Amino acid sequence: MSITREFVENSARDLKVTSQDSLRLRVMTFNVLAQGLSSNSFIKCPPEALDYEKRLDGIVKEISSFSPDLVCLQEVDMHSQLTARLPEYMSYWSPKVSSPCLNVADNIGPDGSAILCKTSTLKILSQHTVTLQADGVPCNQILVAANVKLRNGHKVLLICLHLKAKKPFADLRQQQGLHTLDFFKSKQAECDSVIIAGDLNSEPEEPVHKLLESSGFESSYVAVTGKQPAYTTCKYRSVEGAEVKQCKVEDYIYAKNLSAKHKLIVDRILEVPPETALGEGRLPSMHYPSDHLSMVADYASIVEP
Repeated sequence: MSITREFVENSARDLKVTSQDSLRLRVMTFNVLAQGLSSNSFIKCPPEALDYEKRLDGIVKEISSFSPDLVCLQEVDMHSQLTARLPEYMSYWSPKVSSPCLNVADNIGPDGSAILCKTSTLKILSQHTVTLQADGVPCNQILVAANVKLRNGHKVLLICLHLKAKKPFADLRQQQGLHTLDFFKSKQAECDSVIIAGDLNSEPEEPVHKLLESSGFESSYVAVTGKQPAYTTCKYRSVEGAEVKQCKVEDYIYAKNLSAKHKLIVDRILEVPPETALGEGRLPSMHYPSDHLSMVADYASIVEP
């Protein structure tokens, strides 16, 4: 049973989005589930669904089927193997400061975050890696960023995030969000728009989201549907010997415009299907390679006269 997803259009978008003067920018964020973290975690997932080659094929298929211009990937421990199968992209990858994958026997290397840029539609101007901090203290989490230029001259700064996991660390995630904004402010003179995307390991009501929203960032999914999706990750795990279903919203695409001339307007987003469409065991599965769904937003790049 494959997972069917449709795009939902932004009914409130400006008519200029559909004009010949606009240029589409498709953005994807996808926590691909590190191979080193995939075993013994998902109690309703068939072991054969976690086979490395099967999952690698599934990740490549998920990216290729939507053909995004910009991709933010998290938990990437198969970077060279992945990019070898996606030659249309230029990739920038950095490992976590201390990857838990290295503690796993027969691991294939550390996991980290990556940005893929489609070379036929974008020009890469600069790339960056920053170790995130909380109250000035370095964390294990990083951000990777790329400043790119579209064919119409629109410069976009993409920031890929994977924040600290687990519910008790909401304050730390807020501090990591503050550090992310400090990085953005140091680069804002070089771009017309900025996109922050990734696995923020937090529900929408957490302080880190209030921080981004109060700083002028708009969620693509909220812009189109008026709310965040029902979930972005859904799986069964064993917690203290009990079977627990964990369905949460953790993956986001935010954007902010800085220029009066060049603007990004959300045109449509890729819907999240009903939870039951995932199958009895939820994610990952024989039909989907990760415990997170990819999130996709189409932006129109508008050049004002």
